Amino acid sequence: MKTIIKILCITLLLTVKLCFSQVNVAISQVQLVVQSNGQTITSGVPIQLGTNTTGKLKFRLDLIKPDYLTIGSVRYSIGIYSSSGGFILKVPQEEFYLGDGNTGTTGNYEFDLYDTDLDFTGGCYLGVNVQQLDSPNDPPTSLLSWDSNQVSLKKTPTYYLIANPSSISCGTTAPVTFTINSNAPSNYSNYQWSYGSGWTLSGTTTGTTLTLTPSASILGQVYVTPTFNGQIQPKNSITVPVQPFTTTATISGSDSICSPGTSANYSLSIVSAGQSINWSSSNTAIATVNGYGNSVTVNRQSNGTFNLIATISNSCGQTVTVQKAIRFGGVPNFTYTLSSNNNYASVHLVSTDETPIELQGITSTTWTQIASTNGGSGGGSGLNGHGESDNYNWSVTLLITASNSCGTSSINAFVTCAPPPPPCDESASLNLVNDHQSIVAKIIIQPCNDSQELITKKNDNNTITSLEIYDLRGVKVGTSNTNSFDSSSLNKGIYIVKANSNKGVYTNKINID
Repeated sequence: MKTIIKILCITLLLTVKLCFSQVNVAISQVQLVVQSNGQTITSGVPIQLGTNTTGKLKFRLDLIKPDYLTIGSVRYSIGIYSSSGGFILKVPQEEFYLGDGNTGTTGNYEFDLYDTDLDFTGGCYLGVNVQQLDSPNDPPTSLLSWDSNQVSLKKTPTYYLIANPSSISCGTTAPVTFTINSNAPSNYSNYQWSYGSGWTLSGTTTGTTLTLTPSASILGQVYVTPTFNGQIQPKNSITVPVQPFTTTATISGSDSICSPGTSANYSLSIVSAGQSINWSSSNTAIATVNGYGNSVTVNRQSNGTFNLIATISNSCGQTVTVQKAIRFGGVPNFTYTLSSNNNYASVHLVSTDETPIELQGITSTTWTQIASTNGGSGGGSGLNGHGESDNYNWSVTLLITASNSCGTSSINAFVTCAPPPPPCDESASLNLVNDHQSIVAKIIIQPCNDSQELITKKNDNNTITSLEIYDLRGVKVGTSNTNSFDSSSLNKGIYIVKANSNKGVYTNKINID
């Protein structure tokens, strides 16, 4: 009988162990998130924390068992096993009751993985231990535990090559020190350096630093190949660029060459040794240049403005340009344009030759009011002026004087306002007709709602009593006591016609061609 009981107990124990051997704890879907960039990890692949000191390790954990098996209460321990055999608990321990009627449990877990949790040589891994807390069997059997698969965790060494200084000026012979920085222990790493042309070695080509002296204007790349724990790592390279070429040099000489001058000399200041200069003209139809070195002669071809260009080159093949705007043409040549809005008018000076007014070297201007009508007033400064009044049908005559290094010139500007606003829906305008012999003026009134008979009557009642003719400089060139003017003596151009009538004063422009 004792033998039979013993056999039954052994059989029961073997059956229980066989059932419990079907329990499986599995880690899957492991992912490391560093700065929001997910990195899926497979067993044995190094963790790429890079310059970060921490990352979020995420994974899925499954405990799978037969549905008829009762395990009872269990405790989960999730963490990192170090290469020395120690264990770092990373998730608070959890307890579950696993009875029959289910096939296990599943959960998603995550925790902060720190740089200090890992080492470079391997041996660390993510693991889970499931410990049975009590036996569901009668009589009770020995408590069991299950271990998950191991997910290898290992840091990857990172290397960063820097140069001090990071750039150099052309022609310098000051040494440059290159340093390799790494997060790996120094006793596991060694380095092999190499470099391109243009450098002279100072010291050795092993160790964490390398010192080189520039020996040419074009410098090759510098390389270092790390070896970590006997494994060759990716090669690092760096380039030390030559700093951009700048200059404080300026071209000295006059901004304007006055007629009848045909040439002038210019020079470039503050040019360093070893630099060469090439001179050129931006417009050879206006001026050509003759000379080399720091000085050059500019030769006039025609009036106008051009840029004298000095291109400076250094020994490294870099260039920088210095320019100066120069004008051939003498005293300022200008006229004016008007833009009028009822009781205010703007005056703008414009060039009368091929050189823009802004490039005529004007150093000063004066605006003097010499005449006015109906309360008009005006003035100005620089290249802009104005005329204004509280009334309509006003005018202002301005004497405008402009000076540059060649001299002074003056014009009269006749400034007038736009026609007054029409009463109600009625508008009037000055109509001018030129038949190449005379200018005929007529006031046209265009009411919106009057009959044709009334329109004709209003036009006939608005009689022109006299005409005044002005050129664009504001100079009066003729008058007439009727509504017509003999234009045969006028030169080609644009003129301003001022018509005086029994209803008011009207102005308009006409082109004589």
